[in-house]
Amino acid sequence: MDFQDLAANEASSLVARLLARRAERALAELQSLRSSLDSAVSAITSSLKAPPEADNDRDVSALVDRLAGAVAAETDRLRSAGSGSSPACSTT
Repeated sequence: MDFQDLAANEASSLVARLLARRAERALAELQSLRSSLDSAVSAITSSLKAPPEADNDRDVSALVDRLAGAVAAETDRLRSAGSGSSPACSTT
């Protein structure tokens, strides 16, 4: 095998490993996000079991709106990170 073939094979192998690591990190972030959302949904479900009050309805609706916005932003960020920009690990 000549140098050019060796270099191409090594570079290709490295790129594949780097992409696999990025995918693993993105998966871990998505699993963390899902866990957080499951907890939030559980809390919302529990709060809905209480007698409805106008203030509670507005608070729950506002929380759902904020969570939906956060999910959309996180999804966009992860998509952007996967399309070539450097990934930023966020564990909030």
